[in-house]
Amino acid sequence: MLINFEDPAEGTFEIVAETLDELKALAEAEEAKDPPDEYFPTLLREKHSELEAAAAAAAAAAAARQELEQQQQLLRQQQEQQHPKGETDADSAQPENAAEATHSDAPIEVNPKP
Repeated sequence: MLINFEDPAEGTFEIVAETLDELKALAEAEEAKDPPDEYFPTLLREKHSELEAAAAAAAAAAAARQELEQQQQLLRQQQEQQHPKGETDADSAQPENAAEATHSDAPIEVNPKP
């Protein structure tokens, strides 16, 4: 089994798929026994269903993460096109409204009354 370290979800999906196959084989083997075990195959099928649901949720999360990464990369590309590196935009450091520029972080000095 190869694990892609760039995308940990890939390795997880492979492990889940293998586990699902093993559970299914175990359930079938137990049902084939004479007399069949009634509890064990039922338990395996329940766990199989839970794993399938978890795998589907993990796949949806991985797809959402990949889409988010694509959107972020597209946004970065758009920003680079609007503001190429090395270009200084002096206006971006200044507030659009001069009235907003009156704020200062300096402490206000108050002269105490004698």
